[in-house]
Amino acid sequence: MSAFLARFSDGTLKDEDETNPFSFKEFVKSNNRSAVKNDEQNNKIYQKGSSLPPVVLDDSSSALNETDVNLEFQETFFKDPTLDDILDDDEEDGDWSGTYHPSVIEESQGIRTASPSTYDSFSLNPSELSGVKSFVTWQLNDSDGLKLHSADQDFVTVRSPAEHVDFYSLQKDYENVKEENSHLWRTIKDLQMLNETQTEKVKNLERKLKAKMIEDEKEAWDLESMVQQVEQNLQMMTKRAMKAESSVANLKKEIALLQTELGKCSAENEALRLAEKVSGAAVKQNTQIALENLHKVINNVQSFVTQLMSGANSLNLVAEVLKSVDKISELKEED
Repeated sequence: MSAFLARFSDGTLKDEDETNPFSFKEFVKSNNRSAVKNDEQNNKIYQKGSSLPPVVLDDSSSALNETDVNLEFQETFFKDPTLDDILDDDEEDGDWSGTYHPSVIEESQGIRTASPSTYDSFSLNPSELSGVKSFVTWQLNDSDGLKLHSADQDFVTVRSPAEHVDFYSLQKDYENVKEENSHLWRTIKDLQMLNETQTEKVKNLERKLKAKMIEDEKEAWDLESMVQQVEQNLQMMTKRAMKAESSVANLKKEIALLQTELGKCSAENEALRLAEKVSGAAVKQNTQIALENLHKVINNVQSFVTQLMSGANSLNLVAEVLKSVDKISELKEED
């Protein structure tokens, strides 16, 4: 059943002319093929037979158009013609098989395997088919062109008595098959509606997934750009840290050199202070000696000056004496 439902999983019914293993068309076609083979064998033995109302298809069906159909059940099952197409898709489904065994066919098989006397009693005379006209035309589904026509139409097939079963039993089986096919079509329509709903949900989920993927992609791009920016900032900070470390190392070297120079300057300062102390004492001593010498010189100069003054006075007296001598001599000459 899962393989059959998988045929309609695309949300649309198959074409009417496409073979459906669960439709009445395929069932009638299978029985018709088996009936033709039996006709070829039994027509050699039986010369008389009764006519049964055949089952024909509507003109819209291209598969079984203008075909006389025998309603007897020749086989207990028929092979699914679509099995070869869908076998690969249903290898994992363990409950699928290539044949279909409806209960009504199994019941008809019981009729087929009855005793000869019972089988012969199923043969119908034309007078017994007077109520066949009540079997009116019916249509399986709006999408199925398969119809049954009344018995008063021109489609007549001559069969031997050994090939016919009770028509009313077949009619009952036919109604069961019809009901089962209608149930299957309703199931298919329900599954189609469910499939359409699920398809719409899947489409909505796909749209949401695409939108989510686009949003996630944008977020991923944003995160990637942010990570790249952070990496660039980290690289810049790393470079700055390396430069700062090199600057700190250079400053440490300069500080060490300055500390050594400061030590030297401090030593020189102390030396100068000691030298200044020593030189100050010597200067004082030299100043004292110079002052003493100056006082001595001043004293000597003062005595020398007094001597010069006295000598000057003496010279003045000598000059005055000479002047007086000259005057005296001049006076003597005048005399």
